[in-house]
Amino acid sequence: MNTISQTRRKEFSWKRLIIPMVIGGVVGFTAMRLGRSHADRLVALVDPDQIAGLVVGLLSLAVALFCFVGAFFPRSVARSYGIAPGEDVSEEASLQRWSALCALFYGLFMLTLSLHHLLGTPLALALMGASLLGAIATNSYLWRRYDELWREITAQACVITFTLFHYILLAWAALAVVLDGAGFEPVNVISALLAVFTIATIRATARRGLANLP
Repeated sequence: MNTISQTRRKEFSWKRLIIPMVIGGVVGFTAMRLGRSHADRLVALVDPDQIAGLVVGLLSLAVALFCFVGAFFPRSVARSYGIAPGEDVSEEASLQRWSALCALFYGLFMLTLSLHHLLGTPLALALMGASLLGAIATNSYLWRRYDELWREITAQACVITFTLFHYILLAWAALAVVLDGAGFEPVNVISALLAVFTIATIRATARRGLANLP
């Protein structure tokens, strides 16, 4: 697999800057207009302590959809993985689809965890159990298919996550002692952990030059 040179990777392109901004703005505005009438109703159904989990779950589903659709566009896959034009990207596209499935399982778990009181205990436990097993299975499968570079990136992201998250927990514990309502709700802890791991993964990937988004 040939990677794009550092010089080419750093070339500035107004088209690559403006087009995603315009698309993102249109999509965001449309989503806001469509969801505005339902936002208050949705928030009313969710316990305030569960909102973080709901947000993380919805973001995970959005990432899953974005990755799955993007995997069917070779140019997008090549650009995302830093592969030179014309190279075969079938392996990377397959990995991207499996990663999308993993994100789907995480999103389902977080949404079920946040809305468990609406679903009922039996259904909630069944959905969380299935999504947890699915996430474990897909992560195990992806780890076996990763090459040494991706395993190193994953390991680095885990180290960064542990380093940052234990500081977050220390500060969180201090706030829980002196402030009411700052306790360790499971949904919030898991949401914070997944958010930190996502940021750490993006950072570790970008440092290796493999985060060239379309």
